[in-house]
Amino acid sequence: MSYFDFHVEKPQIAVISGSLSGNVSVGSAITFAEESGDTFNNINNLNIQGDTLYLSHGHWLLRGYLGIDNNDNLSNNCEYSWYVDNVQKGNKGATVVAGLNGTDPAQLEMSVTSSNCAVKLKFTSSNGTTTVSSDHTSIVIMRV
Repeated sequence: MSYFDFHVEKPQIAVISGSLSGNVSVGSAITFAEESGDTFNNINNLNIQGDTLYLSHGHWLLRGYLGIDNNDNLSNNCEYSWYVDNVQKGNKGATVVAGLNGTDPAQLEMSVTSSNCAVKLKFTSSNGTTTVSSDHTSIVIMRV
C-alpha cells in the first residue's frame, strides 16, 4: 500500500488600509497602513513603509480596492495599477464615479525568487476632481 504525504501551506493573508492625501493625480501612490481595528495581518515579514510594500521570497496575490470620492457633480474616472520595482504589472483597477461608486480592483500575481522587491499602487489615469476614501479602501495581500 502506498501513502502520499501532502504538505499544504496555509495561505498568509493581510488586509490593510490605504489612503492618499490631496486629489488623485497620475503617478500618485497609495499610502499603506496597518490600523488597529480594521486590519488583519498574519504574513510573516511583510514590510510596510509608507507607499511601498516590500515583499520577500514567495508567491503573492495582491488586490487593491480603492474607494473614490467625487468632489463635483461630474462623472469622473480613475485607473490604477501595481508597480513592481517601478515597472507596471498585473491588471489595472478602475473606478467610475457617477452618483454611486463602482470599482474594479487592481490585481497582481507574482513570485519573488530573490531578495525583497518594492511594490506600489499608483494612479495611471484620472479625470475630474476625486479623492481617495480611506474608509472604503482595502488592500488584500495573500502569500501562498
